Amino acid sequence: MERNRTYMKKRLSEIDDLTGCNNRRYVHRILRSFSDNEPISVALLDINGFKNFNSQYYSFGDSILRGAAEMVNNYFAQFTDIYTARYGGDEFVVISKTTKKRLDFILKQFTVYAENCFTMATHLKFDYVCGGEYLLKEWYFESIIDRLYSEIIQIKKGKAK
Repeated sequence: MERNRTYMKKRLSEIDDLTGCNNRRYVHRILRSFSDNEPISVALLDINGFKNFNSQYYSFGDSILRGAAEMVNNYFAQFTDIYTARYGGDEFVVISKTTKKRLDFILKQFTVYAENCFTMATHLKFDYVCGGEYLLKEWYFESIIDRLYSEIIQIKKGKAK
């Protein structure tokens, strides 16, 4: 009974309060469960246009994030080798024990799915960057995220032109 309570308490600390999806603590627990020699693929999803939307329609921003989290959770639940979490702001991280090529294919399908859902309500969509395949013994996870975040910023700058 106490063991179950401890597990539930720990699991609740891995849930994002606003969206109800997994958070950074969850990501770090999942990463600790992987072997250092096991390659992982990592991607970063970002809601394109969210900052401007949130500035204009502030009261709806939380609802949009909750809806985005629900889309991410629902879509990726079909894959047993893919883990997702809200990583901050309007960014979601996707981690997989699969190849970059397969993850990229899955992410392309997800963006079409999400665009159809978003377009009905807000005209927002997801951008993503799919990093390479990494060995955890060679990479510090935060440096992978920093690299992917920089790439997302470059994509956004390119679209702003």
